[in-house]
Amino acid sequence: MVVVHNYSEGQKKLEPSDSSQNRDDIDEDRAYVVGIWVVVIIAAIIIVLFVLFAIGRSQEQENLAAQPEETKEDQVLGEKEESEAEETKTEIKEDAPKDVKDLERPLSEDELIAKAEQIPGSKIHTVAPGESLYTIGEEYNVDWREIAELSNLSPPYNLHSGQKLIIPPKGGASED
Repeated sequence: MVVVHNYSEGQKKLEPSDSSQNRDDIDEDRAYVVGIWVVVIIAAIIIVLFVLFAIGRSQEQENLAAQPEETKEDQVLGEKEESEAEETKTEIKEDAPKDVKDLERPLSEDELIAKAEQIPGSKIHTVAPGESLYTIGEEYNVDWREIAELSNLSPPYNLHSGQKLIIPPKGGASED
């Protein structure tokens, strides 16, 4: 005889020993218990996450409450400082020397050749497909940034096939 506990009815019964029936009942009982434990564990995880979230929110609110509120006067001062900074940038741009202003646009081929003639030992390079400033610099053993500066290139330094570049003499570019 085997004692079988039926969880759904809450009763214990004495039944004759039928091994295959008993195994099925035991497997069902184990599956039921495991299912309950899985639900309990998932519920516990959700509760822990909720508590952690609530703690984080309360700390965030405490931090916000501890910070001084920005007054309208502070906002006006901040806006005034930003506008003054913009005016300063504009003034610098307008008062900049001609060669700094020229960096904003690429040189025409004639301007490029004229500029190269003013630098003793410089060369003109025609960009081939697949070349970059770095590979051209490596070819002539000069820093690619010098080539970009002399040729009035600005980031992102996109080159196209047939474009002319000034190659400074080895040892650095001379100043105009």
